[in-house]
Amino acid sequence: MTRSDFMNDPRDCQVFFDIVERYIEKISVDEISYSLNLNHRELVLKTVKQYPAADYLRFIVDNIPIYVLSLTTEPDSLPMWNYYSGDGVQFAFDKALLLGEISKRLCRKNFDFVAATEIEYIDAENSAPIDLKLNSFSDFNVYYYSESKNTAVQYMQDLKHRAEGDLEFFVDSFVKSYLNTASYCLDFTESRTEFFSKIFYTNRDIVQNRPQFNLKFKADIDLYMLILATHFKPKTFSNEKEHRIVFFHYDLSGRARKLECYALSNYRFGTCLRPYIECRFNEENRSFLDMIRSVTLSPTTVKMPFDSNAYRGVICNFLNQYGGDFSVEQIHLSGHDIRW
Repeated sequence: MTRSDFMNDPRDCQVFFDIVERYIEKISVDEISYSLNLNHRELVLKTVKQYPAADYLRFIVDNIPIYVLSLTTEPDSLPMWNYYSGDGVQFAFDKALLLGEISKRLCRKNFDFVAATEIEYIDAENSAPIDLKLNSFSDFNVYYYSESKNTAVQYMQDLKHRAEGDLEFFVDSFVKSYLNTASYCLDFTESRTEFFSKIFYTNRDIVQNRPQFNLKFKADIDLYMLILATHFKPKTFSNEKEHRIVFFHYDLSGRARKLECYALSNYRFGTCLRPYIECRFNEENRSFLDMIRSVTLSPTTVKMPFDSNAYRGVICNFLNQYGGDFSVEQIHLSGHDIRW
């Protein structure tokens, strides 16, 4: 799973924050503050002017790396063959099983999260929160590590979502939550890092503080800001029809970075290290093969100097020797007739 800032879009997971930042700059934080029962209102407004809510979001995304497994919902996609797979194969996975198995392997510590979402492609330059549609926050499949169960379980969010289905209400709720939390952090203004860290931990730790559990929605607002960041991409990438699974450690400790591996990636202008994390499936464990529903052989396979249908049988036998239970009918040839 590649770190989001090293994907084919270097600003992956940034588009949503760009939209939120533009929106916050246009609204009147002063007016919003009067809808809240704030102590020391003037001091709070002075503080959030010095440490704006939009800057807090940037602080979060800069300090909590997100790792992405990019899949496509488009079977036998020629652009995907062309850009990524070459003369390889395409696996069709059972999405629910894949998400569950990855969650069990990656969610090992408190505040480890795995989420799955279908990417929504938007006009990144001109969209506002009211243009961003979401049926329900339950559209996201989110898992986290449960200390009491010592495994990954589904995360149950507590967020309000208005009937119109857009995200303006959610972003307004974020601003209100930020103002409220800031009113309790006025003695932590020595540095931006200290102030933003205090805001983050004050909200996040509500989840584990049972006397405050009725305020869990405040923690979920911050958490789902990060999850929403993984959900939107510019329209220029719409041909990918991406379904993605992401992992992040919801903490400022840098735990996820300590899990990073590095691969060499070759680009036109040189070679660089690309950070990623691994989700390993042991050879003895059949769960990986059980998740595969079908295999499609690349368009170049039909150009090989042997019978393509016979090769389907070879691939089937190969997978079954490693513990699979495949039939030849599950091995498909690409429908594209290529010339290269």
